[in-house]
Amino acid sequence: RSSPDVILSDFSMPGFSGMHALEIVRELAPEIPFIFVSGTIGEEAAIEALQQGAADYVLKENLRRLQPAVERALRTAAACREMQGMQRALRESEERFRTIVETTEDWIWEMDLHRIHNYVNSSVTEILGYLPTEVMGRDALELMVDADRAEVERVLPDLVAAKQGWQRWTLRWRHRDGSIRVLESTAHPVLDRAGALIGYRGIDRDVTERVQQDAKIRRLARIHAVLSALGNAVLRSRDTAELLDLSCRLAVVQGGFKAAAITARTSADTLTMTSSYGDPAALALIAEHDHLSLDPAGVSEPPFMEAMRTASIIVTRDGSGADASAGWPAAMARAGVAAQISLPVGAEAWGVMSLFAGTPQTFDDEEIELLR
Repeated sequence: RSSPDVILSDFSMPGFSGMHALEIVRELAPEIPFIFVSGTIGEEAAIEALQQGAADYVLKENLRRLQPAVERALRTAAACREMQGMQRALRESEERFRTIVETTEDWIWEMDLHRIHNYVNSSVTEILGYLPTEVMGRDALELMVDADRAEVERVLPDLVAAKQGWQRWTLRWRHRDGSIRVLESTAHPVLDRAGALIGYRGIDRDVTERVQQDAKIRRLARIHAVLSALGNAVLRSRDTAELLDLSCRLAVVQGGFKAAAITARTSADTLTMTSSYGDPAALALIAEHDHLSLDPAGVSEPPFMEAMRTASIIVTRDGSGADASAGWPAAMARAGVAAQISLPVGAEAWGVMSLFAGTPQTFDDEEIELLR
Protein backbone atom coordinates (compact mmCIF):
# COMPACT_ATOMS: atom_id res chain seq x y z
CA ARG A 1 0.00 0.00 0.00
CA SER A 2 1.48 3.36 -1.06
CA SER A 3 1.84 6.27 1.35
CA PRO A 4 0.58 9.76 0.53
CA ASP A 5 3.08 12.45 -0.47
CA VAL A 6 1.29 15.14 1.55
CA ILE A 7 -1.68 15.29 3.93
CA LEU A 8 -4.23 18.12 3.79
CA SER A 9 -6.59 18.52 6.74
CA ASP A 10 -9.22 20.91 8.00
CA PHE A 11 -8.64 22.31 11.44
CA SER A 12 -12.14 21.74 12.77
CA MET A 13 -14.27 18.69 11.88
CA PRO A 14 -17.34 17.11 13.45
CA GLY A 15 -16.20 14.61 16.13
CA PHE A 16 -12.57 14.99 15.22
CA SER A 17 -9.92 17.71 15.28
CA GLY A 18 -7.13 18.64 12.92
CA MET A 19 -4.66 18.72 15.84
CA HIS A 20 -5.56 15.13 16.71
CA ALA A 21 -5.00 14.18 13.07
CA LEU A 22 -1.60 15.92 13.18
CA GLU A 23 -0.69 14.00 16.33
CA ILE A 24 -1.50 10.67 14.63
CA VAL A 25 0.55 11.57 11.55
CA ARG A 26 3.54 12.70 13.66
CA GLU A 27 3.44 9.33 15.44
CA LEU A 28 2.87 7.02 12.46
CA ALA A 29 4.43 8.86 9.48
CA PRO A 30 6.48 11.86 10.64
CA GLU A 31 8.18 12.11 7.25
CA ILE A 32 4.90 13.05 5.44
CA PRO A 33 4.22 16.83 5.37
CA PHE A 34 0.93 17.91 7.00
CA ILE A 35 -0.85 21.09 5.85
CA PHE A 36 -3.91 22.65 7.45
CA VAL A 37 -6.52 24.01 5.03
CA SER A 38 -9.13 25.78 7.11
CA GLY A 39 -11.31 28.81 7.31
CA THR A 40 -11.56 28.87 11.11
CA ILE A 41 -7.96 28.63 12.30
CA GLY A 42 -6.85 31.60 14.36
CA GLU A 43 -3.36 33.07 14.67
CA GLU A 44 -2.57 31.43 18.01
CA ALA A 45 -3.90 28.05 16.80
CA ALA A 46 -1.84 28.37 13.60
CA ILE A 47 1.35 29.06 15.58
CA GLU A 48 0.68 26.07 17.86
CA ALA A 49 0.05 23.84 14.81
CA LEU A 50 3.39 24.82 13.28
CA GLN A 51 5.12 24.21 16.61
CA GLN A 52 3.56 20.74 16.77
CA GLY A 53 4.97 19.82 13.36
CA ALA A 54 2.58 21.08 10.70
CA ALA A 55 4.36 22.06 7.50
CA ASP A 56 2.07 25.02 6.76
CA TYR A 57 -1.48 26.29 6.94
CA VAL A 58 -3.64 27.81 4.20
CA LEU A 59 -6.88 29.70 4.69
CA LYS A 60 -9.80 28.60 2.50
CA GLU A 61 -10.37 32.18 1.52
CA ASN A 62 -6.85 32.28 -0.01
CA LEU A 63 -6.49 28.92 -1.77
CA ARG A 64 -4.08 30.42 -4.29
CA ARG A 65 -1.42 29.74 -1.63
CA LEU A 66 -2.23 26.04 -1.57
CA GLN A 67 -0.17 24.99 -4.58
CA PRO A 68 3.06 26.80 -3.56
CA ALA A 69 2.53 25.62 0.05
CA VAL A 70 2.28 21.99 -1.13
CA GLU A 71 5.29 22.33 -3.42
CA ARG A 72 7.36 23.93 -0.64
CA ALA A 73 6.31 21.22 1.82
CA LEU A 74 7.27 18.48 -0.66
CA ARG A 75 10.67 20.10 -1.27
CA THR A 76 11.26 20.38 2.47
CA ALA A 77 10.22 16.75 3.01
CA ALA A 78 12.53 15.60 0.21
CA ALA A 79 15.39 17.59 1.71
CA CYS A 80 14.67 16.08 5.13
CA ARG A 81 14.65 12.55 3.66
CA GLU A 82 17.94 13.28 1.91
CA MET A 83 19.46 14.64 5.12
CA GLN A 84 18.22 11.66 7.09
CA GLY A 85 19.70 9.33 4.46
CA MET A 86 23.03 11.14 4.67
CA GLN A 87 23.00 11.01 8.45
CA ARG A 88 22.14 7.30 8.37
CA ALA A 89 24.93 6.66 5.85
CA LEU A 90 27.31 8.69 8.01
CA ARG A 91 26.40 6.68 11.11
CA GLU A 92 26.86 3.44 9.20
CA SER A 93 30.17 4.66 7.80
CA GLU A 94 31.36 5.72 11.25
CA GLU A 95 30.35 2.35 12.64
CA ARG A 96 32.20 0.53 9.86
CA PHE A 97 35.26 2.73 10.42
CA ARG A 98 35.08 2.17 14.19
CA THR A 99 34.82 -1.58 13.66
CA ILE A 100 37.77 -1.60 11.26
CA VAL A 101 39.89 0.59 13.53
CA GLU A 102 39.20 -1.48 16.63
CA THR A 103 39.65 -4.89 14.98
CA THR A 104 42.63 -4.24 12.72
CA GLU A 105 46.00 -5.60 13.80
CA ASP A 106 47.66 -2.34 12.69
CA TRP A 107 48.29 0.55 15.05
CA ILE A 108 46.15 3.53 14.00
CA TRP A 109 47.07 6.83 15.62
CA GLU A 110 46.77 10.59 15.46
CA MET A 111 49.13 13.22 16.83
CA ASP A 112 49.24 17.01 16.96
CA LEU A 113 52.10 19.28 15.89
CA HIS A 114 53.65 18.92 19.35
CA ARG A 115 53.95 15.16 18.61
CA ILE A 116 51.40 14.36 21.33
CA HIS A 117 49.16 11.38 20.62
CA ASN A 118 45.49 12.39 20.81
CA TYR A 119 44.20 9.06 19.48
CA VAL A 120 45.49 5.49 19.38
CA ASN A 121 43.52 2.30 18.76
CA SER A 122 43.73 -0.85 20.87
CA SER A 123 46.26 -2.55 18.55
CA VAL A 124 49.07 -0.62 20.25
CA THR A 125 48.72 -3.07 23.14
CA GLU A 126 49.50 -6.08 20.96
CA ILE A 127 52.31 -4.29 19.12
CA LEU A 128 54.09 -2.42 21.93
CA GLY A 129 52.53 -3.81 25.11
CA TYR A 130 50.98 -0.52 26.28
CA LEU A 131 47.31 0.28 26.81
CA PRO A 132 45.89 3.08 24.64
CA THR A 133 45.42 5.21 27.76
CA GLU A 134 49.13 4.84 28.54
CA VAL A 135 50.11 6.16 25.11
CA MET A 136 47.54 8.96 24.80
CA GLY A 137 48.93 12.32 25.80
CA ARG A 138 52.56 11.19 25.48
CA ASP A 139 55.24 12.26 23.03
CA ALA A 140 54.76 10.10 19.94
CA LEU A 141 58.52 9.47 19.75
CA GLU A 142 59.04 8.60 23.41
CA LEU A 143 59.05 4.84 22.85
CA MET A 144 61.21 4.96 19.72
CA VAL A 145 64.80 3.68 19.60
CA ASP A 146 67.17 6.62 20.13
CA ALA A 147 68.83 6.48 16.70
CA ASP A 148 65.47 6.35 14.90
CA ARG A 149 64.04 9.08 17.11
CA ALA A 150 66.95 11.32 16.09
CA GLU A 151 66.18 10.56 12.43
CA VAL A 152 62.53 11.53 12.85
CA GLU A 153 63.43 14.71 14.73
CA ARG A 154 65.73 15.62 11.84
CA VAL A 155 63.27 14.87 9.02
CA LEU A 156 59.89 15.80 10.55
CA PRO A 157 60.33 19.62 10.53
CA ASP A 158 60.80 19.57 6.75
CA LEU A 159 57.68 17.42 6.32
CA VAL A 160 55.69 19.79 8.55
CA ALA A 161 56.89 22.83 6.60
CA ALA A 162 55.82 21.19 3.32
CA LYS A 163 52.55 19.83 4.80
CA GLN A 164 53.61 16.37 3.63
CA GLY A 165 53.13 12.94 5.09
CA TRP A 166 55.23 9.82 4.61
CA GLN A 167 54.89 6.26 3.37
CA ARG A 168 56.42 3.01 4.61
CA TRP A 169 58.90 4.69 6.93
CA THR A 170 60.59 1.82 8.78
CA LEU A 171 61.30 2.70 12.41
CA ARG A 172 62.26 0.75 15.51
CA TRP A 173 60.27 0.94 18.75
CA ARG A 174 60.82 -0.42 22.24
CA HIS A 175 58.22 -2.89 23.47
CA ARG A 176 57.18 -2.78 27.10
CA ASP A 177 59.15 -6.00 27.68
CA GLY A 178 62.35 -4.33 26.41
CA SER A 179 62.41 -6.03 23.00
CA ILE A 180 62.66 -4.09 19.75
CA ARG A 181 59.76 -3.99 17.28
CA VAL A 182 60.14 -2.79 13.72
CA LEU A 183 57.12 -0.83 12.47
CA GLU A 184 56.36 0.38 8.97
CA SER A 185 54.69 3.78 9.24
CA THR A 186 52.46 5.65 6.79
CA ALA A 187 50.88 8.99 7.69
CA HIS A 188 48.91 11.81 6.09
CA PRO A 189 48.75 15.46 7.16
CA VAL A 190 45.62 16.68 8.98
CA LEU A 191 44.53 20.17 7.91
CA ASP A 192 41.97 22.51 9.45
CA ARG A 193 39.29 24.29 7.40
CA ALA A 194 41.71 27.10 6.61
CA GLY A 195 44.24 24.64 5.21
CA ALA A 196 46.67 24.93 8.12
CA LEU A 197 48.47 21.78 9.23
CA ILE A 198 47.32 20.70 12.71
CA GLY A 199 48.84 17.23 12.97
CA TYR A 200 49.19 13.81 11.41
CA ARG A 201 47.00 10.71 11.19
CA GLY A 202 48.67 7.41 10.39
CA ILE A 203 48.90 3.67 10.56
CA ASP A 204 51.87 1.60 11.73
CA ARG A 205 52.26 -2.06 10.77
CA ASP A 206 54.43 -4.50 12.72
CA VAL A 207 56.96 -5.87 10.22
CA THR A 208 59.40 -7.23 12.81
CA GLU A 209 59.02 -10.83 11.70
CA ARG A 210 59.37 -9.91 8.02
CA VAL A 211 62.50 -7.84 8.68
CA GLN A 212 64.01 -10.66 10.73
CA GLN A 213 63.21 -13.17 8.00
CA ASP A 214 64.76 -10.91 5.34
CA ALA A 215 67.88 -10.52 7.49
CA LYS A 216 68.09 -14.26 7.97
CA ILE A 217 67.86 -14.85 4.22
CA ARG A 218 70.69 -12.38 3.66
CA ARG A 219 72.79 -14.04 6.37
CA LEU A 220 72.22 -17.49 4.89
CA ALA A 221 73.17 -16.18 1.46
CA ARG A 222 76.38 -14.74 2.90
CA ILE A 223 77.18 -18.00 4.70
CA HIS A 224 76.65 -19.94 1.47
CA ALA A 225 79.00 -17.51 -0.27
CA VAL A 226 81.61 -18.07 2.46
CA LEU A 227 81.34 -21.83 2.16
CA SER A 228 81.64 -21.68 -1.63
CA ALA A 229 84.68 -19.41 -1.46
CA LEU A 230 86.21 -21.54 1.29
CA GLY A 231 85.87 -24.63 -0.86
CA ASN A 232 87.83 -22.93 -3.62
CA ALA A 233 90.37 -21.68 -1.06
CA VAL A 234 91.04 -25.20 0.18
CA LEU A 235 92.08 -26.16 -3.33
CA ARG A 236 94.34 -23.10 -3.71
CA SER A 237 95.95 -22.83 -0.28
CA ARG A 238 99.51 -24.07 0.19
CA ASP A 239 99.42 -24.73 3.93
CA THR A 240 97.15 -24.81 6.96
CA ALA A 241 98.10 -21.35 8.25
CA GLU A 242 97.23 -19.77 4.92
CA LEU A 243 93.90 -21.61 4.86
CA LEU A 244 93.00 -20.43 8.40
CA ASP A 245 93.92 -16.82 7.59
CA LEU A 246 91.81 -17.01 4.43
CA SER A 247 88.89 -18.52 6.35
CA CYS A 248 88.83 -15.55 8.73
CA ARG A 249 89.11 -13.08 5.89
CA LEU A 250 86.26 -14.73 3.94
CA ALA A 251 84.02 -14.71 7.03
CA VAL A 252 84.35 -10.93 7.20
CA VAL A 253 84.51 -9.98 3.52
CA GLN A 254 82.01 -12.50 2.14
CA GLY A 255 80.04 -13.35 5.27
CA GLY A 256 79.53 -9.81 6.50
CA PHE A 257 80.77 -10.50 10.03
CA LYS A 258 82.43 -7.73 12.02
CA ALA A 259 85.46 -9.90 12.84
CA ALA A 260 86.59 -13.52 12.82
CA ALA A 261 89.32 -15.29 14.81
CA ILE A 262 90.64 -18.83 15.18
CA THR A 263 92.20 -19.91 18.47
CA ALA A 264 94.17 -23.18 18.72
CA ARG A 265 94.94 -25.44 21.67
CA THR A 266 98.58 -25.43 22.76
CA SER A 267 100.62 -28.15 24.36
CA ALA A 268 100.28 -26.27 27.65
CA ASP A 269 96.50 -26.75 27.45
CA THR A 270 95.83 -23.08 26.72
CA LEU A 271 94.26 -21.31 23.74
CA THR A 272 96.12 -18.85 21.55
CA MET A 273 94.87 -16.81 18.60
CA THR A 274 96.50 -18.13 15.42
CA SER A 275 94.46 -16.35 12.72
CA SER A 276 92.21 -13.30 12.67
CA TYR A 277 90.65 -10.67 10.45
CA GLY A 278 88.35 -7.70 10.96
CA ASP A 279 87.56 -5.10 13.59
CA PRO A 280 90.44 -4.63 16.09
CA ALA A 281 88.12 -3.93 19.04
CA ALA A 282 86.25 -7.19 18.48
CA LEU A 283 89.50 -9.16 18.03
CA ALA A 284 90.81 -7.65 21.28
CA LEU A 285 88.13 -9.67 23.11
CA ILE A 286 90.07 -12.77 22.06
CA ALA A 287 93.54 -11.31 22.46
CA GLU A 288 92.83 -10.27 26.05
CA HIS A 289 92.43 -13.95 26.94
CA ASP A 290 95.39 -15.27 24.95
CA HIS A 291 97.14 -18.24 26.59
CA LEU A 292 94.44 -18.51 29.24
CA SER A 293 94.30 -21.99 30.76
CA LEU A 294 91.45 -24.27 29.72
CA ASP A 295 91.07 -25.26 33.38
CA PRO A 296 88.02 -23.17 34.38
CA ALA A 297 88.61 -23.40 38.13
CA GLY A 298 88.53 -19.89 39.59
CA VAL A 299 88.69 -18.33 36.14
CA SER A 300 86.06 -16.23 34.38
CA GLU A 301 85.59 -18.26 31.22
CA PRO A 302 84.84 -16.51 27.91
CA PRO A 303 82.52 -18.31 25.46
CA PHE A 304 85.24 -19.41 23.00
CA MET A 305 87.05 -21.23 25.82
CA GLU A 306 83.83 -22.88 26.93
CA ALA A 307 83.27 -24.00 23.33
CA MET A 308 86.73 -25.58 23.31
CA ARG A 309 86.39 -27.22 26.69
CA THR A 310 82.92 -28.65 26.04
CA ALA A 311 83.34 -29.22 22.27
CA SER A 312 79.99 -27.50 21.74
CA ILE A 313 78.76 -24.42 19.89
CA ILE A 314 78.31 -21.42 22.18
CA VAL A 315 76.12 -18.53 21.03
CA THR A 316 75.86 -15.10 22.63
CA ARG A 317 72.79 -13.28 21.30
CA ASP A 318 72.28 -9.54 21.68
CA GLY A 319 74.81 -9.16 24.46
CA SER A 320 73.35 -11.94 26.60
CA GLY A 321 73.28 -15.66 26.28
CA ALA A 322 75.16 -18.82 26.90
CA ASP A 323 78.53 -17.44 28.04
CA ALA A 324 79.63 -18.23 31.59
CA SER A 325 81.06 -14.77 32.30
CA ALA A 326 78.72 -11.98 33.33
CA GLY A 327 81.33 -9.50 32.12
CA TRP A 328 81.48 -10.84 28.57
CA PRO A 329 78.26 -9.16 27.31
CA ALA A 330 79.49 -5.83 28.69
CA ALA A 331 82.84 -6.31 26.94
CA MET A 332 80.98 -7.15 23.70
CA ALA A 333 78.93 -3.96 24.01
CA ARG A 334 82.03 -1.84 24.52
CA ALA A 335 83.57 -3.41 21.40
CA GLY A 336 80.44 -2.74 19.33
CA VAL A 337 79.63 -6.46 19.05
CA ALA A 338 75.93 -7.35 19.11
CA ALA A 339 76.20 -11.13 18.74
CA GLN A 340 78.89 -13.81 18.72
CA ILE A 341 79.19 -17.51 17.98
CA SER A 342 82.04 -19.84 18.93
CA LEU A 343 82.44 -22.96 16.74
CA PRO A 344 84.73 -25.86 17.69
CA VAL A 345 87.04 -26.79 14.79
CA GLY A 346 87.87 -30.42 13.95
CA ALA A 347 86.25 -33.79 14.58
CA GLU A 348 88.19 -33.82 17.84
CA ALA A 349 88.28 -30.13 18.57
CA TRP A 350 91.76 -28.65 18.25
CA GLY A 351 90.58 -25.04 18.13
CA VAL A 352 87.67 -22.63 17.99
CA MET A 353 86.49 -20.20 15.31
CA SER A 354 84.82 -17.10 16.78
CA LEU A 355 82.56 -14.96 14.59
CA PHE A 356 81.48 -11.49 15.75
CA ALA A 357 78.44 -9.65 14.35
CA GLY A 358 77.87 -5.91 14.55
CA THR A 359 74.08 -6.28 14.43
CA PRO A 360 71.82 -8.51 16.57
CA GLN A 361 71.60 -12.04 15.19
CA THR A 362 69.88 -15.15 16.44
CA PHE A 363 72.07 -17.85 14.87
CA ASP A 364 69.18 -20.30 14.61
CA ASP A 365 69.55 -24.03 13.93
CA GLU A 366 69.67 -23.60 10.15
CA GLU A 367 72.49 -21.07 10.33
CA ILE A 368 74.44 -23.10 12.89
CA GLU A 369 74.13 -26.23 10.75
CA LEU A 370 75.67 -24.38 7.82
CA LEU A 371 78.50 -23.05 9.97
CA ARG A 372 79.47 -26.43 11.41
